[in-house]
Amino acid sequence: MKKYTLNKVDINNIKYFSIEIGLLPGYTKGTEHTLTDVIDIYKNWLKYRLENSLITIPIKITLANFVYGFNSNKKNIIINENAVSINGEIIREYCPNIFNDNNKLFEIIVEIATIIGQKLEQERVHIIFNNQKYILK
Repeated sequence: MKKYTLNKVDINNIKYFSIEIGLLPGYTKGTEHTLTDVIDIYKNWLKYRLENSLITIPIKITLANFVYGFNSNKKNIIINENAVSINGEIIREYCPNIFNDNNKLFEIIVEIATIIGQKLEQERVHIIFNNQKYILK
């Protein structure tokens, strides 16, 4: 059995981000994309970045749901849309050359969000980085 040692990562050496994306194309009820689709899109991005000796960032992709309601023509509408939650972490040890450059890190995060959003035909993509909320639309 593996014996673990506990190693603390100093909070100053890690940065977190998240991307939230629905799986239905646009605002329609078209063919829903899948978790596997998102993983494949990300793997292709990773492959491209690795082949070109560019920085990559590990992420965790989990299934989620957007649940929202609105009133249209005096009719209440409640929608439950399957989505994915993408959570990433940037650790100084693995990105030492750009760790302190939040603009460069944000460019990479926006690139990931844009590629996945475009492939999933999304109208809006939500990003959180550096305690700030952004929406691609």
